[in-house]
Amino acid sequence: MKTKTRTSDRRLIELDVSSTTILALCAECPHWYSLRLTKEEAEMEGCTHEERCHPESKDFRRRVYFAQLKRKERARERKE
Repeated sequence: MKTKTRTSDRRLIELDVSSTTILALCAECPHWYSLRLTKEEAEMEGCTHEERCHPESKDFRRRVYFAQLKRKERARERKE
């Protein structure tokens, strides 16, 4: 039986951003992708996929969490 191993430097879920859409892709599930119109939707789909199919990995969810914190901080700074 073949087992898949992930290297720590390879990201499981990536977002491919174009001018009109964002595609969430999983490196370990070639059959899975999610095409969305906003970054927030694509991030949510990627987080949901990671949680359901790769519960041992929290990489994408962690990256999304910190990216959302940064966006909120920048929005707060713009208001000041």
